[in-house]
Amino acid sequence: MGPAARSHTEDLLEAIYDCALTPGGWAPVLKRLCDVVGAEAATLVTHEQATRNAMPPEGASTDPSLARAYCERYARLNPHLGQIRVDPREGRVTTSLTALDPRTFRRSRFFEEWCQPSGFHELAIVELARTPTHLGTLGLARADADGPYDPEALETLRRFAPHVGRAARLSSLVKEERACNDALSALVEKLAVATLLVDSGGRLVRANAAGTALIEEGQVATVRERRLRLVDSKADAAVQRALANGGVVPAYVAAHDSGRVPRLVTVLPASERTGGLAVVLIGRSQHLRADGDRIMTEVFGLTAAENRVLGLLVTGASPTEAAERLGLSIATVRTHIRRVLDKTGSSRQADLMCIVHRVVPPLRGE
Repeated sequence: MGPAARSHTEDLLEAIYDCALTPGGWAPVLKRLCDVVGAEAATLVTHEQATRNAMPPEGASTDPSLARAYCERYARLNPHLGQIRVDPREGRVTTSLTALDPRTFRRSRFFEEWCQPSGFHELAIVELARTPTHLGTLGLARADADGPYDPEALETLRRFAPHVGRAARLSSLVKEERACNDALSALVEKLAVATLLVDSGGRLVRANAAGTALIEEGQVATVRERRLRLVDSKADAAVQRALANGGVVPAYVAAHDSGRVPRLVTVLPASERTGGLAVVLIGRSQHLRADGDRIMTEVFGLTAAENRVLGLLVTGASPTEAAERLGLSIATVRTHIRRVLDKTGSSRQADLMCIVHRVVPPLRGE
């Protein structure tokens, strides 16, 4: 192999491994691999072992329309794939005309309905990874005009096969990790608890939706010169000390908002997992989320009237205040409260509040 060929091979290998960190970048890399081995199209596919269905390649294909047709309909008919399942070998490269009897392959529904209309002469399949439930492959289709794969092309494909396999496995791990992170980020955004990322100097780096709303209201916390400050000066000093001192255990600080309503502020120390940032959690105000009525009805069978009374009690209203705001007699409100206590198995309103906050998840209503 001359210097130019070595350089071309090294460039392609680098591009293959780049796909481990950028899973959406497979299509141009597969196109380059097709050019090297004389293939018309290539697709990375994961097949389900039990059903023989194929999962959509999500961009890991040089021709998305052909890949979709294969995954949606023709993967189950692929006799070459069926042969591989009988004797799987990770890293092996086979072609449809060598793994199968050529006449059998040409007469198969798979060839007649997918290969032939697409102008494909034969397929080369690289077995990348196998688990008890899934089989990962790289399939490369050779055009009719180019005839069968020659030994040199298959040998070249064998040299690249292990690298494609490793990069594909890494790519899958990266996608899974990103999906997990996206799911966690979405959950944090839905929390009714204000969640704030703060550096050791008290500077606010990021806030979830509840945190942003809390700061905009300005009744519990504000941001001055990018620094998070609590309205309660004594609590603010305690939080600033916790941020500056770090530590390994959470700090719990009792704070009051501008209406003297108590809130719990939790400071989780900075760590490597949080990128050197501390996490500050500020307890939600007393309220019942928008779908709390539905939740309490499903769990305890509360009526609409009982939910209306409960919703006011959760905000801190007294029975008399609830009666005034709902336009009911105090006797009627007390009857509703007694029924709510009975249905939830509570003996006191304090116990009832604990039950509500255990049952209704701390998520923001839409």
